Amino acid sequence: MVLQWQPLGTAADVMRDWPCRYEADAARRAQLVAVAERYAADERYLARQLQPRRRPTQGPLGARPPFAASGELHGLQSWYDAMAPSWLSIEPLLRRALVLKTHRWVAEHILIPAADGRRSALEIRETISALGEALIEIIPPDDRGVWSVWVALVVGDLERAMRRPSVDWNQAWARWLLLIAYSVPIPRERPTPVWPVKLTSLSALVR
Repeated sequence: MVLQWQPLGTAADVMRDWPCRYEADAARRAQLVAVAERYAADERYLARQLQPRRRPTQGPLGARPPFAASGELHGLQSWYDAMAPSWLSIEPLLRRALVLKTHRWVAEHILIPAADGRRSALEIRETISALGEALIEIIPPDDRGVWSVWVALVVGDLERAMRRPSVDWNQAWARWLLLIAYSVPIPRERPTPVWPVKLTSLSALVR
């Protein structure tokens, strides 16, 4: 069975429950199982949350953005599912975790509230700063000095994307939000400081 050709949920079940006759790298397999299971759980969660909803009986705070239309939401979900191989191939694992965390945060704090009409565009924009703190929390302390640069770039790009008028929040815009973290490159390791070396004076040896 070629797991890459199977739905994520099936792949996660196979890797968790089927006996493995040859396991070259048990640690690597455990990492991949954890990522596949988490991603499958996130996909199920997003599939449930991004389903078209009826408007609240009291009426939304404002006009629903274009991506909230039934056909647009289904198109967005289909696109996200089709991108699964790209999301799961992100390296290193820390970057993959940060990208998927960003996706879930965008869904919970931007796309879902906007589609439901529970918050105004202004209120949604004001939540972006909290994303940085949420991402920093999952970065190991020793790596935060390097990866904090990546987090700042992602948050900054999302803040710029959110400046668009809500009437322009269409499916292409929603895809853009989800691609931001994926497109930010891996941060470079900070070089070890090289202190200037002073030449030893030989003047005392010269007679």
